[in-house]
Amino acid sequence: MTGAANRPPTVIDFPRPEVLMSMNDRDHWRKKAEKVANWRMAARYSTPRTTRDLPPCTVHISLPVRDRRRRDPHNYYPTVKAIVDGLVDAGVWPDDTPEWVTTIEPSLEIGGTHVVVTLTERTA
Repeated sequence: MTGAANRPPTVIDFPRPEVLMSMNDRDHWRKKAEKVANWRMAARYSTPRTTRDLPPCTVHISLPVRDRRRRDPHNYYPTVKAIVDGLVDAGVWPDDTPEWVTTIEPSLEIGGTHVVVTLTERTA
């Protein structure tokens, strides 16, 4: 991966398709499956074709929230998982295993309306 450290991060931006999924949700399985599908499709179809076949990356996701209520960002990993799965569906990586993808805790953007996914190529 010569030169990977010199490449700027890839940024994918898309409108929030659905309410954020939390590990605290207690939805019926069908409703949960619908939310996952909406997030996954939004990530897949918002990923430009030029973003295919990237080397292993660190993924940071900024999720929009409406107010300043206290929240634990790590509770939103179901949303992060669906987004990463959508990126795999788009052909960014062949799989979402640790060999290809490292996710870091998402950040919450108060008053935001768009999801911002930043893909930074790993150097080692």
